[in-house]
Amino acid sequence: MPDILRFDNFRLDLQDDEGRRYNLLDDISFTLPEGKALGIVGESGCGKSITSLAVMRLLPAAARVTGGSVSLKGMDLMSKTPKEMGDIRGRDVAMVFQDPMTCLNPVLTIGLQIGEAIRRHNPQMAEPELKAATLELLHKVGIPNPEKRMKNYPHQFSGGMRQRTMIAMAIACSPALLIADEATTALDVTIQAQVLDLMVRLKEGGSLMFITHNLGIVAEVCDEVTVMYAGQIVEAGTVEEVFLHPAHPYTKGLLLALPTLRSKGNTLYNIPGVVPTVRNFTPGCRYAPRCDYKLPVCSERKPARCVLNDRHHAACYLYEEVMA
Repeated sequence: MPDILRFDNFRLDLQDDEGRRYNLLDDISFTLPEGKALGIVGESGCGKSITSLAVMRLLPAAARVTGGSVSLKGMDLMSKTPKEMGDIRGRDVAMVFQDPMTCLNPVLTIGLQIGEAIRRHNPQMAEPELKAATLELLHKVGIPNPEKRMKNYPHQFSGGMRQRTMIAMAIACSPALLIADEATTALDVTIQAQVLDLMVRLKEGGSLMFITHNLGIVAEVCDEVTVMYAGQIVEAGTVEEVFLHPAHPYTKGLLLALPTLRSKGNTLYNIPGVVPTVRNFTPGCRYAPRCDYKLPVCSERKPARCVLNDRHHAACYLYEEVMA
């Protein structure tokens, strides 16, 4: 099965106002096979969102790509001009952002905004066709009474309906890859489940990339998972392998912190410490300061990727010794 998305040793620095550079993404390498769903998990500040922004080429001004490549459908995205990326966004890859209220224009109607997304890649479409396509998208994402609702403004929609609108705009041109960046975080549990179900149903043979800190979402909708910590990939594999046989101490900590029925009345496990800022990353394994199993070498050199089997790998010196 061909890969629709590929990161090869991708490195990204952030530059401060004084010109000093700090490495944020450190040799990020993973693939997303066509037709599959990939979950990227980790605590806030681990580099998940900026990884997705690299695919969209919407990186902040302070970001500097210093190595590696990002390929979509075989196209090297880092070499594309702004105009070429404008053609790729929406047509080949689209993104559903975390907070739809800040992404939707408050002074334009819902219908106009969805229509704009359609017209971007179909400039010759006549007005009646555009309206029909907009109504079809609103119906597809479950917006009731679309004829009336397309004339509404974002503030007249609930949080769940605004997120459905963002999904409608994202799938308007049937992109091959749909990225969801914490797309359900601001929603209550029942609406969250509806939006997740909607995204999975609308995949229509395409590929999904979920950026989330919710392991339950990954277990429910993803085929593969990549675990990130402080800009490094610490573990990756199929959801079944990683969840049933976690290898890296960080992955184990994330899974232990999940509340279960047995947790009732007991103190929930938490990983000691916090994710360091980009200015405070250690030269070796960036998780070492918080790890209960760290070795002296962990703070000195970054561990290599250890292939545990063809569906699972981890970057940890504990496994490097076993593999040797």
